[in-house]
Amino acid sequence: MILSLSKIKSTIYWIDLFKERGFNRFKCRRCGRYFWSIEETDICGDCKEYNFIKNTPRTKVDITDMDHLRELYLSFFEERGHTRVNRYPVVARWRDDVYLVGASIYDFQPWVTEGIVPPPANPLVISQPCIRLTDIDKVGISGRHLTSFEMMAHHAFNTSKERVYWNEETVRYSYEFFVEGLGIDEEELIYIEDWWSGGGNAGEDFEVLIRGLEVATLVFMQYRVVDGKILEMDNKIVDTGYGLERIYWLLRGTPTIYDAILGGVIDTLYSRLGLRRVDEEILIEVTRKMGLLDTLTKENIEAILATLAQKYGLERKDFERDVKTQWTIYRLVDHAKTVLLMLADGLVPSNTGGGYLARLLIRRAMRDCIVLQLGLSIYDIIELLIPKLSKAFPELEEVKDSVLEMIEIEEDKFKRTIKTGRRLIQRRIKEYTTKGIRKFNLEDLILLYDSHGVPPEIVKEEAEKLGIKVEVPPDFYGRLASLHEGEAVVAKGIEYKITPEMLSNIQPTRKVYYEKPHIEEITAKVLKVIDGKYLVLDRTIFYPEGGGAPADTGVITWRRGSCKVVDVQSIGNVIVHVCEGDLSTLSTGEEVHCKVDIERRKSIMRAHTATHVILAASRAVLGKHVWQAGAQKSEDSARLDITHFKRLSGEDIEKIEELANRIIIDNRAVNVYELERNEAETKYGFTLYQGGVVPEKVLRIIDIENWDAEACCGLHCSSTGEVGLVKIVRTERIQDGVERIEFLTGMKSLRYLQSIEEKLKECSLILNRPLGEVVIGLKDLLEENRRLRRELRRLTEQIIESLASRIRSTMERYKDMEFGIEVLKEITDLDQAIKLAFRALATSRNGVLALLIPVKEGYRFIIALTSQIVDRGLDARSILKNLQRTMRIFGGGKEDLVQGLIREIELEKIIGNIKRAFKDEYDRIQ
Repeated sequence: MILSLSKIKSTIYWIDLFKERGFNRFKCRRCGRYFWSIEETDICGDCKEYNFIKNTPRTKVDITDMDHLRELYLSFFEERGHTRVNRYPVVARWRDDVYLVGASIYDFQPWVTEGIVPPPANPLVISQPCIRLTDIDKVGISGRHLTSFEMMAHHAFNTSKERVYWNEETVRYSYEFFVEGLGIDEEELIYIEDWWSGGGNAGEDFEVLIRGLEVATLVFMQYRVVDGKILEMDNKIVDTGYGLERIYWLLRGTPTIYDAILGGVIDTLYSRLGLRRVDEEILIEVTRKMGLLDTLTKENIEAILATLAQKYGLERKDFERDVKTQWTIYRLVDHAKTVLLMLADGLVPSNTGGGYLARLLIRRAMRDCIVLQLGLSIYDIIELLIPKLSKAFPELEEVKDSVLEMIEIEEDKFKRTIKTGRRLIQRRIKEYTTKGIRKFNLEDLILLYDSHGVPPEIVKEEAEKLGIKVEVPPDFYGRLASLHEGEAVVAKGIEYKITPEMLSNIQPTRKVYYEKPHIEEITAKVLKVIDGKYLVLDRTIFYPEGGGAPADTGVITWRRGSCKVVDVQSIGNVIVHVCEGDLSTLSTGEEVHCKVDIERRKSIMRAHTATHVILAASRAVLGKHVWQAGAQKSEDSARLDITHFKRLSGEDIEKIEELANRIIIDNRAVNVYELERNEAETKYGFTLYQGGVVPEKVLRIIDIENWDAEACCGLHCSSTGEVGLVKIVRTERIQDGVERIEFLTGMKSLRYLQSIEEKLKECSLILNRPLGEVVIGLKDLLEENRRLRRELRRLTEQIIESLASRIRSTMERYKDMEFGIEVLKEITDLDQAIKLAFRALATSRNGVLALLIPVKEGYRFIIALTSQIVDRGLDARSILKNLQRTMRIFGGGKEDLVQGLIREIELEKIIGNIKRAFKDEYDRIQ
C-alpha cells in the first residue's frame, strides 16, 4: 500500500504513559514541531540552549565512567527480557551498500529487516560503535558532534506472526531507564515528535531530550521508501538509539562532550604542548551558542566569537586563536579515536571505498597537526588512546603495532603529497592567471583533494600568496565524505540475453556438482532450450561461474547430436548452460549425457582451496587488517588480492608461502556444510565474508580444519593435501592499499620450479660453474662487468678530451664568432657527442659547433652554442630553421642545443650549408 506523509496518522505518538504521568502535548513556537512534556512550555528542548553544563540533573547512581554507564544500560534491558548481543565491527562486511556502520540497525539490514533471516535474538540489546562523517566539519566547534560514537540500543522485530512490543512499550522503557535506571526526574524529559528515514526504511519517531540535549531516538520503523514512495512493511521494527557519549556528557556536565569522554587524553595533550586553555566559563558559553547553530558558516562562527570577546573584554585575535586551538585539539582526539576503530576493524587507508574515508580522517588530522606547529602527530594521540579504550575494546592491544605502523606510513605519504601538491597548485594557478581568473573554484578544490590528496587549506595558503582568492566551504570534508560513503561498484561479468522471466516456470536445478564434486559424468533431462544456445536441465554436474571461479566446461551429448558447454550461469535458482553446437535436435524431456572437463575442474578446485589457505596465511603473517579484495582462479594460474598498507617484502612472501605449504602438508580436512546465517556469524564472526557478501539465509561454509572458515559457493578439494605444492610466482601493487599475489598449485608449481632449474642449468653451462656455484659465478661476472664499464668510461673520457682538443685547434673564425664542423667516427653515442660538443666549446666565448655522426639514412647531428653567444641573441633553433630551407633536415631542441637527422649524403654540401647558416644567423643578430 502506497502512503503519503500527510495521510500517515499521528496516533502512534499518543502514548498511554504520557497520560498516566501527566505529559501534555505542545507545539514549539520556534521550529513548529509537536512535543510532550510535563512542564508547560512553548519551546521544545531542541530549540533551547544547553542547560546541563555545570548544572547536571539529579540522579540516584554515581556513574564512574562510560564502561559503567554501558553496563548499566545493557543490564537494565537484560532484566526486562532482552538478550545481550555483542557489538558488530564498524566495517560493514556483511553489506554491499555501505562501507561503515552508521547506526545499530545497520547490523540487521537488510537480512533481518527484510525478513530474510530471523534476528539473533528478539528482543535484543546492544551497544554498537558507529561512524558517521556527515557532520565532520562540525566536530570540535559544536561541542557535541562526533565522528564515532556508541549507539546503545534495544530492538524488537514484530512480524505478522509474532508481536514483541511496539510504541507503547518502547516509550515506557525509555522513561523507566532515565527515571528509574538513572534516577533523573521525570519533569526533565521531553519527547519530540518527528519522522526518520534511512537505509531504505522510514517511520515515526520520538527524540528524547533532557535539558536541551538529545539523548535518545525512538524510531518505529514500519515503512519502506522505494523511488520516493512510502510503502508499508510486513515487519514493524523498534529501532532505538541511546547515545552513550551524550548521556555520559549529560551526567558529567563538562563544557563539551570531548572533555567528558576523552578529558584525560585532552589534559595530557595540553600539558605536553604547554597550551593555554580557554576559561571554562567562556568555553561553556561558546558551546551553548554553537550548539544552537544548525548550519556552521564562517560568518556566524566569527560573529559569536566577536560578541563573546567583547563581552568578556578580551583581545579578539588572541581569543579566536585560543578557541580555535581548543577546537583543533578536540577534533584531533575525535578523529584519532575514529581512525583507531576503523583500522582495528580491518580497514586499510587507500584512495577508494572505506579506505578513502579512513585516509580522509587521517589527513585532516595531520593537516591540523601542521597548523598547530607544535610537533604533535596523530601517531602520538593514538598511542595515548589505545590504553584508554582497551577496556571496552580489548582487541586494540592486539592490533596496536600494525595500526601504528599504518599511521607512520600515512604520515610519510602525506608529507610527500604536500611537497608535490604545492607544484600542482602553482601549475593550476598559472592556468587561472592565463585565463584571468582570480578565484579558485570548488570543483578544483575537490579535484585536488580527491585525485592528489592536497588539502584545501594548503591550496588556500599557496594560492593567496599568488593573489588568487580561495574560499573553503565550512562543510568541505563532509561533502567529500558523502561523495564516498555510497554503494561500492560491483564488477559485472558477461551478460547474456536471458532474464529470470524466461525461467519463471522452470523448477530449480538440482546441483549435483555440490553433492558429488569429484564425479565426471551424469545423465539429465532437458527442461528448456532458449534461443538455440541456452540449455536448462533438471540437474547438472556443471558448476556455474561464481565465487571468483570460472564456470566448468565440457560436452553434452544426446541420441542425435552433441554440443560443447562453454559457459554456465546461475540465474536465480536455475542453472543455464551456454552451448556451442546445434541444439535444434533436442526436445523437452529428452535425456542427455553430461561430461565435465574433470582435469580442468580439479585444477580450479586446487586453486580455490589454495586461495583460502593463502588468505589465512597472509592474515597470520601480516595481521588481521588483511582482507580479500578480489580473487580469480583458472586452470592455469590463480591470483589473490589482499588489503595491506605496504608492499609485500621478500621475507613476507617467504613466510606466507611456507605457512601455506605447511597447512597443505598437514593434509587438513576441508569440510563443507550449511549453517543458518545467524548461527554462522555467531560461530565464525564476519571473516566469513572474506569473499564478499553472500545474499542467502543459509550459508555454505568451507571450513579448513583449525585454519579458516568462509562462506563460499565454490568447489574445493576434500583435504588440503590435494592442493599439492603452492608456489607464489609474483606480487604487485595493483592499487593503493591492495597487493596482488599470483600463485600456482600442484603439478603447475612443479613445472614452474623445473623451468627455473633448467634456466639455472643453462646459466651453469654458460658460466662454466657447478650448479651450486651459479650465484658466485654471476657475482664474479657482474664485478667483471663493472670493472670493464669503469675502464670503458675512462677510455671514453680520454677519447672525448682528445677529440675536444682537436676540434678546438681546427675552429674557424667569422668576425668575433668561433665555429666548427666535425664529422665523428670515434663516437656514435649521441649523449657522448653532446658531452664532447660542450667540452670543445668550454674555452670559447662566442662559439658554435656542429657534430655529424654518419648513419644509414644520412647524418645524425647536434648543434651546440656557448651561453655567451646565446646571451647575445643567437639561437640554435633559428640555425635549424635556416638549414631546413636548404636541406632535408629534421630535429628540435632548445636555444643552446638542437639535434636530429640530416637526410642528405653529400657531405661537402652539408658542411657548406651549415657554414652559411652559422654566418647568416650571426649577421642577423649584429
